[in-house]
Amino acid sequence: REKAEKIRRIDAERDDEVQRLSRDARMENRKQMEELRAKERSLHLKEQELGQVKRNMAKLQMENEKLAEKLKRTQEAESWQKMSPRAPLPSIGDTSFEAVTSPRLKQYDDEDKKRVARNAELSFLARRL
Repeated sequence: REKAEKIRRIDAERDDEVQRLSRDARMENRKQMEELRAKERSLHLKEQELGQVKRNMAKLQMENEKLAEKLKRTQEAESWQKMSPRAPLPSIGDTSFEAVTSPRLKQYDDEDKKRVARNAELSFLARRL
């Protein structure tokens, strides 16, 4: 009898221990699942932030490229201005033969034609962009 009672007591203690371990394991499992869900939410938010940063970076990159192109065109225009110094135009009332047939005046007209063509080309490119 004592042996049977001792076995029942040991069996009950073992059952209690198994239930306690099972309960502790379920609690630990729930805790780990909550931590995992929290990390997943955090990861999702970080991915969204990264996407926004990438979009902003792409927008800034495009803006930078546009500004670089504009700077390049401005520098080209300034170099054209520096390359062709202008001679003073004849005054309105000046009808002398030299003023009308001056080679410098013809050069001025050629430069003007080149500038007008270049401006038209740049305007076309700007509209296309």
